[in-house]
Amino acid sequence: MGIVATAVAWPTLLLPAEVGLIAQFLAFTFLYYNDARSAARGWAPSWYGTYRFVLTFIVGASIVASLIGRGQISDLVTRPTGPTERFRALRAKQYAELGPEPEGEEEEEAEEEEE
Repeated sequence: MGIVATAVAWPTLLLPAEVGLIAQFLAFTFLYYNDARSAARGWAPSWYGTYRFVLTFIVGASIVASLIGRGQISDLVTRPTGPTERFRALRAKQYAELGPEPEGEEEEEAEEEEE
């Protein structure tokens, strides 16, 4: 059972943050359940069940606080702009600086392309 915790925990680092935290919370709860059963059967000292409960409660509360904090922070932080959005903004700024084209120039350019 000691290796199961590590085998479950490492892959959760590759998941999106919210999904990984929820998976870790479920894994800690499952491991507490197994440790409590072990202590009840006499495979661990009598104080171990209480010890694991306190540790699992602290870890679980921390994970829940992290999930709540991520939800509140994600509302305040916007997605950073990518290269496409920056390019479009630059192009729009350049068009705005040039100003509108005179009407006669468009027709002259079309005639020059036909020739």
